[in-house]
Amino acid sequence: GLALLCGVLPCLSPHCPSPPSSSLLMPRLASALACAACALLAALILAVPTQAQIVLTSSLDHQVEHRCATPSLPLAERIAMVEGARGAAARWGGSELVVPIAYHVISADSRTGNIPDERLDAQTDSLNRQFEGTGIRFVTLSVDRTENPQWYSSINLNTPLERTVKRELAIEPARVPNLYFSIIDALGWCYFPSSFPENDTRHGCFMATGSEPGGGLAPYDGGDTATHEIGHFFGLFHTFQDGCNGGDLVDDTPAEADPNFNGCDLMRDTCPDQPGFDPVTNFMDYSTDACLNDFTPGQVVRMQDQVAARKPTLLEGQTSGL
Repeated sequence: GLALLCGVLPCLSPHCPSPPSSSLLMPRLASALACAACALLAALILAVPTQAQIVLTSSLDHQVEHRCATPSLPLAERIAMVEGARGAAARWGGSELVVPIAYHVISADSRTGNIPDERLDAQTDSLNRQFEGTGIRFVTLSVDRTENPQWYSSINLNTPLERTVKRELAIEPARVPNLYFSIIDALGWCYFPSSFPENDTRHGCFMATGSEPGGGLAPYDGGDTATHEIGHFFGLFHTFQDGCNGGDLVDDTPAEADPNFNGCDLMRDTCPDQPGFDPVTNFMDYSTDACLNDFTPGQVVRMQDQVAARKPTLLEGQTSGL
């Protein structure tokens, strides 16, 4: 208790008595040295990050390098996905698509990784700001929480564990985007509309805990990881797909040789022989969240085509007159 604190760590407690005036010089010197040592020890203790901070930040560099782990499709499959849905957006009929979201928060315990409701609300608000003008509006359908240390830190793309988690937690995948948060080996991933039948539980997006607004994975904690991954869910490819001679098969997205990891240079031009500067502000690039702010009109049509053709249950009964 207090006696131990005063006797062993005298400098850490304001309640410890001052040395008596009759103390000799050497005891005073020893006490001063002990106090300095204690102060140094206290500073070191306070500087040690919490376990939650370690979990959130230890692999951030790796997560940035692998910002999106969504598996790429061969060119022939991408073309077939696009052409097989071209023109299907006409089925929308000038209506707004109201998309219900099911959030699944996977945590190590009641505190570590347990994202509070207000940050999930902020995530939905962020999605609505970023999808403004696309004809898509999001609402939170449900939030469930699972405390499982193994799930929290061991889920990887296209593994038996990922499939098990999704089978147990997914809610109506044919009409509901299921968004999962845990510690993963990337900032996020999702699957394309053509990857599985619309009611397959493998659909749905994983995001790194901390990437939600205010989550702490700065500069990737503005909520744009979810926007990026839902872009894939709705049929968008990366802006830098296959480099200067490839592209995302959207006519109004400028070519980009490689993803933008650094800064927000609007004059970045990695394909000088192609028209336009790199689309560093596009949600399907790898820029930091503060830089990302747009989809192109062609990307909006792509998403609408893919939803109408490959997610008809999501479209049916989910529209309301604008």
